[in-house]
Amino acid sequence: MVGDRGDPFVHLSLYGLLLIPGRIGGPAVSMTKGEKEAWSASPTPASYVLNVHLDSWLREFGPRGSERVDADSVEHLLDVLEERYPRLRFKIRDETGHLRRYVRVFVDGDDVSGTTGAATSLRGARTIDILHSIAGG
Repeated sequence: MVGDRGDPFVHLSLYGLLLIPGRIGGPAVSMTKGEKEAWSASPTPASYVLNVHLDSWLREFGPRGSERVDADSVEHLLDVLEERYPRLRFKIRDETGHLRRYVRVFVDGDDVSGTTGAATSLRGARTIDILHSIAGG
């Protein structure tokens, strides 16, 4: 996308954001051309865009399909999901913020629920699967 002056920045004056293709978010619109170039060359933040999948029971309270989330840890990811979908609150984590006993979180196929849990870093991760196990006899 190209802005009104032919530069690759997209200005959203309603929210006061400057979006750069390939990046998420951005500083205020009042940057000079030199500041834009310096910001474009700066390293990306330490968070990662991930594909998140919820099982069929949790989808009743959250996204119906895959959701793209920018987060650096499982805890941050759950914060973002609960902010976007308030009905998910207390379905995945309990009142103290710990993962519920019957919820499993898989980071690129590895179950982190019983090891590092919500503190798990998502550095280098691509896919997060959150499953609510069914108990009974």
